[in-house]
Amino acid sequence: MKLSNYFLPTLRQAPGDADNISTKLMFRAALIRKLASGIYEWLPLGFKVLKKVENLQSLGHISTGRRNQYLDISTVYFFKFF
Repeated sequence: MKLSNYFLPTLRQAPGDADNISTKLMFRAALIRKLASGIYEWLPLGFKVLKKVENLQSLGHISTGRRNQYLDISTVYFFKFF
C-alpha cells in the first residue's frame, strides 16, 4: 500500500488537553486518536509500532528466561479500587 493511501491524520500542534509530552508527541505523529475523555484509540501506524515494541519486549524476556505476563481489564480495575 502506498503511503498516500494510508490513514495518517498528522497534527501540527497537539490538543490542549494532552497531559504529558509523550501523549502530545503521539497525537502529532498520528499514533493515537482521542475518542472520549481518557479513552484513546490506536491508529494503524501506532498499532504497528505497539506490536513491534511488544515483540522486542517478548524477545528480551525469552532471552533472559522470563515469561510475559498480561493483565486483563477486570484485574486492572480490581487493583485500582482495592
